[in-house]
Amino acid sequence: MLTTLTVGSEPSTIAITPDGTHAYVANNVGATVSVIENASTNTPSVLTTLSVGSDPVAIAITPDGTHAYVVNQGGATVSVIENASTNPSVLTTLTVGNTPVAIAITPGAASGGHGIFLQQGNNGKIINNIVTGGNGGAGGNGIMVAAPTNFNIIEGCLTTNCGGIGFDILTAGTVNMFACQANFNAGNGFDMSESTGKGLIKSCIASQNSGCGFNDIATSLYQYIGCSSEGNGASPANPAGDSNYCDSSATSTFVSPSGPGSNPYYQFTPNITGSGFNPGPWNNITLQ
Repeated sequence: MLTTLTVGSEPSTIAITPDGTHAYVANNVGATVSVIENASTNTPSVLTTLSVGSDPVAIAITPDGTHAYVVNQGGATVSVIENASTNPSVLTTLTVGNTPVAIAITPGAASGGHGIFLQQGNNGKIINNIVTGGNGGAGGNGIMVAAPTNFNIIEGCLTTNCGGIGFDILTAGTVNMFACQANFNAGNGFDMSESTGKGLIKSCIASQNSGCGFNDIATSLYQYIGCSSEGNGASPANPAGDSNYCDSSATSTFVSPSGPGSNPYYQFTPNITGSGFNPGPWNNITLQ
Protein backbone atom coordinates (compact mmCIF):
# COMPACT_ATOMS: atom_id res chain seq x y z
CA MET A 1 0.00 0.00 0.00
CA LEU A 2 1.38 3.38 -1.01
CA THR A 3 -0.66 5.73 1.19
CA THR A 4 -4.10 6.38 2.69
CA LEU A 5 -5.96 9.62 2.02
CA THR A 6 -8.77 11.02 4.14
CA VAL A 7 -11.85 12.05 2.16
CA GLY A 8 -15.47 12.82 3.09
CA SER A 9 -18.02 10.73 4.94
CA GLU A 10 -19.01 7.37 3.42
CA PRO A 11 -17.27 7.51 0.02
CA SER A 12 -19.39 5.59 -2.47
CA THR A 13 -17.70 5.73 -5.89
CA ILE A 14 -14.61 7.01 -7.70
CA ALA A 15 -13.83 8.22 -11.23
CA ILE A 16 -10.47 9.13 -12.77
CA THR A 17 -9.81 11.71 -15.50
CA PRO A 18 -8.64 10.29 -18.86
CA ASP A 19 -5.12 11.66 -18.39
CA GLY A 20 -4.85 10.01 -14.97
CA THR A 21 -4.01 13.21 -13.14
CA HIS A 22 -7.12 13.55 -10.98
CA ALA A 23 -9.48 11.21 -9.16
CA TYR A 24 -13.00 12.14 -8.02
CA VAL A 25 -14.50 10.50 -4.93
CA ALA A 26 -18.22 10.90 -4.17
CA ASN A 27 -18.86 11.19 -0.44
CA ASN A 28 -22.43 9.99 -0.04
CA VAL A 29 -23.29 11.23 3.44
CA GLY A 30 -21.29 14.44 3.29
CA ALA A 31 -22.81 15.61 -0.02
CA THR A 32 -19.31 16.41 -1.26
CA VAL A 33 -16.77 15.28 -3.83
CA SER A 34 -13.11 14.95 -2.87
CA VAL A 35 -10.70 15.75 -5.72
CA ILE A 36 -7.34 13.96 -5.59
CA GLU A 37 -4.45 15.37 -7.61
CA ASN A 38 -1.35 13.53 -8.85
CA ALA A 39 -3.54 10.42 -8.94
CA SER A 40 -1.19 8.41 -11.13
CA THR A 41 1.99 9.24 -9.20
CA ASN A 42 3.51 8.12 -5.90
CA THR A 43 2.46 11.38 -4.25
CA PRO A 44 -1.33 11.68 -4.52
CA SER A 45 -3.04 14.23 -2.28
CA VAL A 46 -6.48 15.73 -1.74
CA LEU A 47 -6.59 18.91 -3.79
CA THR A 48 -10.01 20.19 -2.73
CA THR A 49 -13.46 19.15 -1.54
CA LEU A 50 -16.47 20.41 -3.49
CA SER A 51 -20.03 20.66 -2.21
CA VAL A 52 -22.56 18.95 -4.48
CA GLY A 53 -26.15 17.76 -4.07
CA SER A 54 -27.59 15.32 -1.58
CA ASP A 55 -26.38 11.69 -1.66
CA PRO A 56 -23.89 11.66 -4.55
CA VAL A 57 -23.76 8.10 -5.91
CA ALA A 58 -22.17 8.20 -9.39
CA ILE A 59 -19.57 10.21 -11.31
CA ALA A 60 -18.73 10.36 -15.02
CA ILE A 61 -15.97 12.40 -16.65
CA THR A 62 -16.05 13.67 -20.24
CA PRO A 63 -13.61 12.07 -22.70
CA ASP A 64 -11.57 15.29 -22.91
CA GLY A 65 -11.34 15.53 -19.12
CA THR A 66 -12.83 19.01 -18.94
CA HIS A 67 -16.01 18.25 -17.00
CA ALA A 68 -17.20 15.82 -14.35
CA TYR A 69 -20.88 14.98 -13.81
CA VAL A 70 -21.99 13.95 -10.33
CA VAL A 71 -25.35 12.20 -9.84
CA ASN A 72 -27.03 13.28 -6.61
CA GLN A 73 -29.59 10.61 -5.80
CA GLY A 74 -31.24 12.33 -2.84
CA GLY A 75 -31.54 15.72 -4.50
CA ALA A 76 -32.64 14.51 -7.96
CA THR A 77 -29.87 16.65 -9.46
CA VAL A 78 -26.62 16.41 -11.40
CA SER A 79 -23.72 18.65 -10.38
CA VAL A 80 -21.46 19.72 -13.26
CA ILE A 81 -17.81 20.33 -12.37
CA GLU A 82 -15.68 22.32 -14.81
CA ASN A 83 -11.88 22.30 -15.25
CA ALA A 84 -11.93 18.71 -14.03
CA SER A 85 -8.26 18.09 -14.93
CA THR A 86 -6.87 21.42 -13.72
CA ASN A 87 -8.62 23.67 -11.19
CA PRO A 88 -12.06 22.09 -10.55
CA SER A 89 -15.12 24.00 -9.42
CA VAL A 90 -18.88 23.42 -9.54
CA LEU A 91 -20.20 25.08 -12.70
CA THR A 92 -23.92 24.42 -12.28
CA THR A 93 -26.49 22.02 -10.85
CA LEU A 94 -29.10 20.45 -13.12
CA THR A 95 -32.48 19.11 -12.04
CA VAL A 96 -33.28 15.65 -13.40
CA GLY A 97 -35.84 12.94 -12.64
CA ASN A 98 -36.46 11.40 -9.23
CA THR A 99 -33.83 9.13 -7.63
CA PRO A 100 -31.10 9.15 -10.32
CA VAL A 101 -28.57 6.37 -9.76
CA ALA A 102 -26.22 6.31 -12.77
CA ILE A 103 -24.82 8.37 -15.62
CA ALA A 104 -23.13 7.67 -18.95
CA ILE A 105 -21.40 10.02 -21.38
CA THR A 106 -21.42 9.41 -25.12
CA PRO A 107 -17.98 9.74 -26.71
CA GLY A 108 -18.85 10.77 -30.28
CA ALA A 109 -20.51 14.17 -30.12
CA ALA A 110 -17.32 16.18 -30.54
CA SER A 111 -15.77 14.77 -33.71
CA GLY A 112 -18.51 14.38 -36.29
CA GLY A 113 -20.52 11.57 -34.71
CA HIS A 114 -23.88 12.42 -33.16
CA GLY A 115 -24.50 11.62 -29.53
CA ILE A 116 -28.07 10.31 -29.99
CA PHE A 117 -29.42 9.84 -33.53
CA LEU A 118 -33.12 8.99 -33.90
CA GLN A 119 -33.66 7.98 -37.51
CA GLN A 120 -36.55 5.54 -37.90
CA GLY A 121 -39.91 4.68 -36.39
CA ASN A 122 -42.68 6.43 -34.50
CA ASN A 123 -43.33 7.22 -30.85
CA GLY A 124 -39.67 7.43 -29.93
CA LYS A 125 -38.69 8.72 -26.49
CA ILE A 126 -35.39 10.22 -25.36
CA ILE A 127 -35.68 10.91 -21.65
CA ASN A 128 -33.16 12.13 -19.05
CA ASN A 129 -30.06 11.76 -21.23
CA ILE A 130 -26.88 13.81 -20.99
CA VAL A 131 -24.80 14.16 -24.16
CA THR A 132 -21.46 15.87 -23.93
CA GLY A 133 -18.30 16.11 -25.98
CA GLY A 134 -15.07 18.03 -26.25
CA ASN A 135 -14.79 21.58 -27.49
CA GLY A 136 -12.90 20.51 -30.60
CA GLY A 137 -14.27 19.02 -33.77
CA ALA A 138 -17.19 20.10 -35.90
CA GLY A 139 -20.47 18.65 -37.02
CA GLY A 140 -21.13 16.32 -34.12
CA ASN A 141 -24.61 17.16 -32.87
CA GLY A 142 -25.80 16.22 -29.42
CA ILE A 143 -29.30 14.86 -30.13
CA MET A 144 -30.53 14.61 -33.72
CA VAL A 145 -33.95 13.56 -35.04
CA ALA A 146 -33.55 13.08 -38.77
CA ALA A 147 -35.91 10.71 -40.58
CA PRO A 148 -39.68 11.06 -41.11
CA THR A 149 -40.35 9.85 -37.60
CA ASN A 150 -43.53 10.95 -35.87
CA PHE A 151 -44.70 11.86 -32.39
CA ASN A 152 -41.36 11.73 -30.65
CA ILE A 153 -40.76 13.03 -27.13
CA ILE A 154 -37.49 14.47 -25.86
CA GLU A 155 -37.68 15.23 -22.15
CA GLY A 156 -35.23 16.26 -19.44
CA CYS A 157 -32.18 16.01 -21.70
CA LEU A 158 -28.97 18.05 -21.64
CA THR A 159 -26.48 18.62 -24.47
CA THR A 160 -23.25 20.39 -23.55
CA ASN A 161 -19.85 21.01 -25.16
CA CYS A 162 -20.83 19.19 -28.36
CA GLY A 163 -18.99 20.00 -31.58
CA GLY A 164 -22.17 20.92 -33.45
CA ILE A 165 -25.81 21.70 -32.64
CA GLY A 166 -27.23 20.77 -29.26
CA PHE A 167 -30.67 19.60 -30.48
CA ASP A 168 -30.99 19.30 -34.28
CA ILE A 169 -34.53 18.50 -35.46
CA LEU A 170 -34.85 17.64 -39.17
CA THR A 171 -37.93 15.41 -39.27
CA ALA A 172 -41.19 16.12 -41.07
CA GLY A 173 -43.07 14.52 -38.20
CA THR A 174 -43.96 15.70 -34.71
CA VAL A 175 -41.36 16.32 -32.01
CA ASN A 176 -42.30 17.55 -28.55
CA MET A 177 -39.56 18.72 -26.19
CA PHE A 178 -39.93 19.39 -22.48
CA ALA A 179 -37.43 20.73 -19.92
CA CYS A 180 -34.35 20.29 -22.10
CA GLN A 181 -31.14 22.32 -21.92
CA ALA A 182 -28.47 23.14 -24.51
CA ASN A 183 -25.33 24.70 -23.01
CA PHE A 184 -21.85 25.49 -24.36
CA ASN A 185 -22.33 23.79 -27.73
CA ALA A 186 -20.29 24.86 -30.77
CA GLY A 187 -23.40 25.38 -32.93
CA ASN A 188 -26.97 26.45 -32.23
CA GLY A 189 -28.59 25.30 -29.03
CA PHE A 190 -31.92 24.24 -30.58
CA ASP A 191 -32.37 24.17 -34.37
CA MET A 192 -35.70 23.49 -36.09
CA SER A 193 -34.96 25.58 -39.17
CA GLU A 194 -34.69 22.58 -41.53
CA SER A 195 -37.70 20.70 -40.16
CA THR A 196 -41.05 20.72 -41.93
CA GLY A 197 -42.68 19.09 -38.93
CA LYS A 198 -44.33 20.52 -35.87
CA GLY A 199 -44.35 20.23 -32.11
CA LEU A 200 -44.33 21.89 -28.72
CA ILE A 201 -41.07 23.17 -27.23
CA LYS A 202 -41.78 23.87 -23.57
CA SER A 203 -39.60 25.06 -20.67
CA CYS A 204 -36.36 24.61 -22.60
CA ILE A 205 -33.18 26.60 -21.97
CA ALA A 206 -30.34 27.62 -24.30
CA SER A 207 -27.27 29.16 -22.69
CA GLN A 208 -23.73 30.01 -23.81
CA ASN A 209 -23.93 28.25 -27.18
CA SER A 210 -21.63 29.57 -29.91
CA GLY A 211 -24.50 29.87 -32.38
CA CYS A 212 -28.09 30.93 -31.81
CA GLY A 213 -29.95 29.82 -28.74
CA PHE A 214 -33.09 28.89 -30.72
CA ASN A 215 -33.00 28.86 -34.52
CA ASP A 216 -36.19 28.49 -36.57
CA ILE A 217 -37.97 29.96 -39.60
CA ALA A 218 -40.96 32.27 -39.80
CA THR A 219 -43.18 29.58 -41.35
CA SER A 220 -42.39 27.06 -38.62
CA LEU A 221 -45.18 25.05 -36.99
CA TYR A 222 -43.28 24.63 -33.72
CA GLN A 223 -44.71 26.35 -30.66
CA TYR A 224 -42.47 27.70 -27.92
CA ILE A 225 -43.81 28.07 -24.39
CA GLY A 226 -41.83 29.22 -21.36
CA CYS A 227 -38.42 28.90 -23.02
CA SER A 228 -35.39 31.02 -22.15
CA SER A 229 -32.17 31.88 -23.92
CA GLU A 230 -29.15 33.71 -22.59
CA GLY A 231 -25.61 34.59 -23.62
CA ASN A 232 -25.53 32.77 -26.94
CA GLY A 233 -23.08 33.72 -29.67
CA ALA A 234 -23.19 35.85 -32.76
CA SER A 235 -24.92 34.85 -35.99
CA PRO A 236 -24.66 36.19 -39.56
CA ALA A 237 -27.82 38.19 -38.92
CA ASN A 238 -26.50 39.72 -35.72
CA PRO A 239 -22.70 39.35 -35.60
CA ALA A 240 -22.19 41.74 -32.73
CA GLY A 241 -24.93 40.78 -30.27
CA ASP A 242 -26.44 37.96 -28.29
CA SER A 243 -28.22 35.77 -30.83
CA ASN A 244 -30.74 34.24 -28.51
CA TYR A 245 -33.65 33.86 -30.96
CA CYS A 246 -32.87 33.63 -34.67
CA ASP A 247 -34.97 33.43 -37.81
CA SER A 248 -32.79 31.75 -40.43
CA SER A 249 -35.25 32.74 -43.18
CA ALA A 250 -34.64 36.47 -42.64
CA THR A 251 -31.87 38.83 -41.63
CA SER A 252 -33.18 39.29 -38.15
CA THR A 253 -32.66 37.97 -34.66
CA PHE A 254 -35.01 38.17 -31.74
CA VAL A 255 -33.64 39.88 -28.66
CA SER A 256 -35.16 41.84 -25.82
CA PRO A 257 -36.83 45.19 -26.63
CA SER A 258 -33.86 47.21 -25.41
CA GLY A 259 -31.48 45.37 -27.72
CA PRO A 260 -28.59 42.94 -27.38
CA GLY A 261 -27.13 42.58 -23.93
CA SER A 262 -30.30 43.19 -21.96
CA ASN A 263 -32.16 40.53 -20.03
CA PRO A 264 -33.01 37.88 -22.65
CA TYR A 265 -35.55 35.70 -20.83
CA TYR A 266 -38.81 35.31 -22.71
CA GLN A 267 -42.18 33.64 -22.81
CA PHE A 268 -43.02 32.62 -26.37
CA THR A 269 -46.65 32.87 -27.50
CA PRO A 270 -46.82 31.35 -31.00
CA ASN A 271 -48.92 32.28 -34.02
CA ILE A 272 -49.85 35.78 -32.88
CA THR A 273 -48.65 38.79 -34.85
CA GLY A 274 -46.55 41.07 -32.71
CA SER A 275 -45.45 44.62 -33.34
CA GLY A 276 -41.98 44.86 -34.83
CA PHE A 277 -41.54 41.16 -35.59
CA ASN A 278 -42.03 39.09 -38.70
CA PRO A 279 -45.27 37.06 -39.07
CA GLY A 280 -45.15 33.46 -37.87
CA PRO A 281 -44.90 31.50 -34.64
CA TRP A 282 -42.05 33.64 -33.30
CA ASN A 283 -44.32 36.64 -32.81
CA ASN A 284 -45.45 38.35 -29.67
CA ILE A 285 -42.33 37.74 -27.64
CA THR A 286 -42.83 39.05 -24.13
CA LEU A 287 -40.69 39.05 -21.04
CA GLN A 288 -41.24 36.01 -18.88
